[in-house]
Amino acid sequence: VAHVSDVHYYPWEYCYQDVGNPDYKESDFFHSQTTSTKLVNESGNILYQNIKHMLKLAEEGKMPMYLISSGDLTKQGERVAHIDVANAFRYLQNEMRKIEGYENFQVLVTIGNHDVYNWEGELYDKTTGEAYTAESVSLGQFAMIYNGLGFPTFDMNILSQIYGEDYFGSVFSEY
Repeated sequence: VAHVSDVHYYPWEYCYQDVGNPDYKESDFFHSQTTSTKLVNESGNILYQNIKHMLKLAEEGKMPMYLISSGDLTKQGERVAHIDVANAFRYLQNEMRKIEGYENFQVLVTIGNHDVYNWEGELYDKTTGEAYTAESVSLGQFAMIYNGLGFPTFDMNILSQIYGEDYFGSVFSEY
């Protein structure tokens, strides 16, 4: 069993990136980053590099058959972050299952104290760095987002009809 904890992923697309702006150091985004120990800007690349490393280990026959990610998957429970993490883990699971000997590889996800009903999550305007409240998730939404990762498999067509076509969309693969 491999174990990953405290990913604290945050989508790069919601990071204020205009560091050349004279007001950058006054932005909500800058203040949130300088008062936190979480590697927000780096979190996507760290997750991506870990996934690549696990796939390499599997090619060498050195990766365990299970990966447990024990909570605090997102910075502060942002729905968009959960979707990216879930899609990244599903990508890992699917790619691992293509490797001989790992056909039954399974990712199992658990909830951390930052992951559900967290009303402190924020996203940031790309042009001003101003914070606005991020959509949080309930326990039920968490289970649906992490569909097949230790939670029952839901019919994504039905879920898309309930939540809309783009609810489960992700840009994680761009990393």
